[in-house]
Amino acid sequence: MARNGKKTPYNGITFDSETECEFYKLLERAKKSGSILDFEYEPTYLLLEGGWLNKRGDKQEPITYLPDFLITNLNGEKFLVDAKGGDMHEEVAKIKKKMLEYQRRDLIVYFVALSPNYLGCEWIETTPHRNMLQKLKSAYKKEYPTITRKTKASPKLNREKWDKYMSVECVEGLFYTYGKVYTKKELKLK
Repeated sequence: MARNGKKTPYNGITFDSETECEFYKLLERAKKSGSILDFEYEPTYLLLEGGWLNKRGDKQEPITYLPDFLITNLNGEKFLVDAKGGDMHEEVAKIKKKMLEYQRRDLIVYFVALSPNYLGCEWIETTPHRNMLQKLKSAYKKEYPTITRKTKASPKLNREKWDKYMSVECVEGLFYTYGKVYTKKELKLK
C-alpha cells in the first residue's frame, strides 16, 4: 500500500498521512500486547514564546512542535516518534527536532518510516545522520548488485541479512535503528 500524505481517518482521528495511521495501529497493538505502557497522539511542545514585538512592531506567534506520537515504555521513560513516508525530512522538522532535543534533554525524537518490501518491510529509523533506510539501500546494492528494484521477483534483504552489514537494535519492539555500520575490515571478518 502506498503511504502518501493523504488525510486518513481511523478510530475517530484524521491522520495527516497513511504512514501516521499505520504507525498508530502498530502502537495500538503494542499497548494491547503490553510491550509499551501508553502513547499519545500529537503532543504539543512550545519551542519559542509568542506575543513579543519585533523591531518593526509585528506581534510574533509562538513556535510549537507537534511530533506524531509520545510513547511511554514499560519503565516509564518517554520518547517521541515522527512517522515519515520515507527518508525525506523537511528542514523545518529537522530544526524543530533539534530545538526540542536541546530544550528537553530527557527526550529522544525519532523519525521512522516503513521500509519498502525489497528491504524487508519493517519500521526503521530515518532520523538524519542515523538514516537506516539509506544504509539498507546501500546494503541491498552490495548483496544483489545485478538486480534492480523494478525486477518483479526481486529478492528481499530481510531482517536476518541486515546484520551482515550493520549492528541492528530494536526500540521497544516497534522499529529498528542501527548501532553502527561495519567497516570493510569488520565485514571481511564476519
